[in-house]
Amino acid sequence: TEALRQYEERRILDSSRNENNGYREYSGWEISTLIRARAYKQLGFSLKDISDLSSGSDLENILEKLCYRQQVLAREIVEKEKRIRRLNRMKEELNSCRELIGQYRIEYSLPICYMPLFDDKTRVISEETKKYMNIKADSLYLVSHGTRYFFDRDSDRFRFESSGLCFDTDQLSRPINTMPPHSMIYPSRLCITTGYEGCYSKPMTEDDLSENLAYIRRQGMDISGDLLVKILFSTKIDGEYHF
Repeated sequence: TEALRQYEERRILDSSRNENNGYREYSGWEISTLIRARAYKQLGFSLKDISDLSSGSDLENILEKLCYRQQVLAREIVEKEKRIRRLNRMKEELNSCRELIGQYRIEYSLPICYMPLFDDKTRVISEETKKYMNIKADSLYLVSHGTRYFFDRDSDRFRFESSGLCFDTDQLSRPINTMPPHSMIYPSRLCITTGYEGCYSKPMTEDDLSENLAYIRRQGMDISGDLLVKILFSTKIDGEYHF
């Protein structure tokens, strides 16, 4: 097989050729080495590592390699557990969206990081944001497009502030002051959550938020923060994006 050929090329295994049938034959010791090599492979060791482990005589060096691989696997387990938690969060959010369309729920939100994508004046992605996203692209898993509105008390309306990205704060590996300008963290707080359906050709406007404000007033509550819209699911149907 291909694995046996590679092991022989790396001198992990040695075989002899049977002159009668042309097949390669292995001794009992070679079979034992093969079993151990396969165990190393299942643990994620490379061919070079398997060769070193199979031919090394320094026990301390072998133990050091095993310990290092154990640490690598432990880090992978932690990362996969994070991904499982995030998958559960994604499922919960999608189920909530379906249940909350046209409904309201008062609840404590999880901390959210909001990062504007556009400069205030030029409406193009800033260089600081491009640089940050190039660094963080592989480590940000649950990222949603977001729109931030602030409450204008003079007009008694929500006003558009900016568009950007929303993601959980547990994905932050750097302090907030190392992020692009105007990024901010919304701490856990009591919020009113609702769900909308729409499409990109007819995006949600400030007028659409009037019902949110009316609901808040009916509950005898007042506005004490921004309104953050997150797009948790979108799909393209007949050339039109729906969310």
